[in-house]
Amino acid sequence: MKNCLKLTFFLLFSFKVNLISQELSGRITYNVSYNVTIEQVTKRNKAIGRKISKRSIDKIKNAKDVLAFLEFNSTYAIQKIEAELKNDAYKGINSTRMGAGNNKVYFTENSFEQKNSILECRTLGECFLIEQPKSVWEISQESKIIGGYLCYRAIYKTPLYTSTKPIAWFTPKISASYGPKFFSGLPGLILELEDNTVTFKAIKIELNPKEKIEIKKPKGKKITKEAYEKLLRKTFPGFYKRWEKYKYSNNVTND
Repeated sequence: MKNCLKLTFFLLFSFKVNLISQELSGRITYNVSYNVTIEQVTKRNKAIGRKISKRSIDKIKNAKDVLAFLEFNSTYAIQKIEAELKNDAYKGINSTRMGAGNNKVYFTENSFEQKNSILECRTLGECFLIEQPKSVWEISQESKIIGGYLCYRAIYKTPLYTSTKPIAWFTPKISASYGPKFFSGLPGLILELEDNTVTFKAIKIELNPKEKIEIKKPKGKKITKEAYEKLLRKTFPGFYKRWEKYKYSNNVTND
């Protein structure tokens, strides 16, 4: 009898949370910054008997903050970063922009089982909707306040990353299971994310705006992440051969 009551309570609670999430929509603005320092790279290189190169120093110094925008409703979420200014004084590669996704569009479909995809249109001359592996998280009781919301720490355990595990801070107070890039599936909205070389921090939270948020599913050829990577290697064999050589000589991980 007790088990039946517990199950009933759980189902009622899940139904209530689902109703709340169905009514919720919003726009989140994140500031994205480069979180790799010269000191960190110097220490890492010293451990393998190398000096930090001028190229690495310039890469870190020239990394400029960018803004990322997440829009969501009960059905979909879509995230992209701000457009690059053509008259930007710095003409080199902004490592922050690259780490934040550059021109990619991140799309989440909130069906019975949440699905995350990346829209990529530039690399192969046509648009691909690349489905990402299912998000697996380890949630801890460690907490902090972000933007007035109590947030909990979660570590991304999906076997997509081998060494550096992304860390998310999410708030159950906003019952939208979304976040930056393809990071989603937590019982609340992600307000801060440490993703390898960049950190996303929510600086503006707009919930249930007066104008209805409508999101259209991006159009592209559906493909799995693994199949897309095989297609890239087949199309650009020379690049991947040089990349593998570079990774081996510079002790670079697959993250």
